[in-house]
Amino acid sequence: KIQTGSNTVSILFHSDNSGDNLGWKLTYTSTGSECSPLAAPLNGHLEPLQSNYIFKDHIMLTCDPGYSLRQGDKEFEHYQIECQRDGKWSSDVPLCKKKESQRRHRSLPSILTNQILS
Repeated sequence: KIQTGSNTVSILFHSDNSGDNLGWKLTYTSTGSECSPLAAPLNGHLEPLQSNYIFKDHIMLTCDPGYSLRQGDKEFEHYQIECQRDGKWSSDVPLCKKKESQRRHRSLPSILTNQILS
């Protein structure tokens, strides 16, 4: 058994020409880099919820009703990030911010006369 903490290994094989000389076989396993665990944003969720995430795992982030994901000046309904080869996430987790009210603003005189401003 050969174990290495690296992504490469060199094996020098020398035969004494005894036996059938049919060659040899190598099998191996590997584990991808692990990314740090993430917490769901306040007023939000992440899926799938796992104890650990490794290279190429994806997380989908969503917010509770009435909230949307925001990162900088951009707004998203859902947002996906990926665990990368170097063990870092492809992006920071965006924040869930309360959506702007869709109600039209009304002035006091329009309320009294029941008129909506355009």
